[in-house]
Amino acid sequence: MAKTKLFTADEKMKIVNEFLSSDISAKKLAEKYNIKQTCTIYQWQNRYITSGISGLFDQKRGRKFNIDKQNNFENIKQELNFLRKEMQNKNKENRELINKVEIMEKFTASLVKDLKKQKINIEFIK
Repeated sequence: MAKTKLFTADEKMKIVNEFLSSDISAKKLAEKYNIKQTCTIYQWQNRYITSGISGLFDQKRGRKFNIDKQNNFENIKQELNFLRKEMQNKNKENRELINKVEIMEKFTASLVKDLKKQKINIEFIK
C-alpha cells in the first residue's frame, strides 16, 4: 500500500489558488498532484476560505485536549503563584514582628535591670 503524500500549507495554498483562479476541475487537479480524492481539494478550499492560510496547516490528530482541564490547570498555576507571593509577604511580616518582639524584650530587660539598680521591686503578672 502506497503511503499518502503529505502536502505543506504552501503546496495546499498553491493548489487551492489554482483551483479558484482557473477553470480546471477538482478531478483534474487531483490527478495532476496525485491527490487520491477530489473532496480533499474541496476541504482545503473551505478551510482556506474560512480560516485563511492558517486553516491549511495540518491539524493535530487524536484525542482533543480538554479545554476545561487546560483552563483548570492555568487557574491552579495562577493560584499557586498568588499563594507563593502571599506566603512571602507573611514571612516578611513575621520577620518584622519577631524583630519588634526582640527589641521589646531587650527594652524590658534593660528597664528591669535599671529598676533593680534602683532597688525597686516589681512583680510581673503571669
